Amino acid sequence: MSELAAVVRSLRDANDDAVRAILTLTADAERVVSVGVLFDVVVFSAGRRGLAVIHELDVTQRPGCGPVIASMNDATGADQYIALVPPRTARRWSCCEGQCFGGGTIRVPPSARQAPPGLYWMRPFDGARQTHLVGPVLLRQALERHRPRPSLPGGTRALRAA
Repeated sequence: MSELAAVVRSLRDANDDAVRAILTLTADAERVVSVGVLFDVVVFSAGRRGLAVIHELDVTQRPGCGPVIASMNDATGADQYIALVPPRTARRWSCCEGQCFGGGTIRVPPSARQAPPGLYWMRPFDGARQTHLVGPVLLRQALERHRPRPSLPGGTRALRAA
């Protein structure tokens, strides 16, 4: 964990290489990572409409959606997606179909976990093929178009508010 903290402190000016470095540290185990330093997160409901949002981003954002974590069957019974967006997105977020958080911490699944149970990567951050976060403008447009039911107040168990 001290190695992770050192990397976060050294990468205050977030870029895709910095995010990849953090996610590389999660290769072997689930880690807790600060939100708002290297990325903010947008939480929205899963299900058919949430999946439609991700599929739209696969087509409209090049070279694909960007990293999305799935939080399925948590204690609230709410299935949710957690999109990693550029830092400071929360300061200007205005979309009621998704909650944006720019602080707190998030549990990040191991990079190889791409199926349930627990947290897993719905769209992994695959550095060689995909070197970007989810675009907040395209995400907001897709959320407004597909209108997944609002996520629960407080986000998800994977996310802890600051």
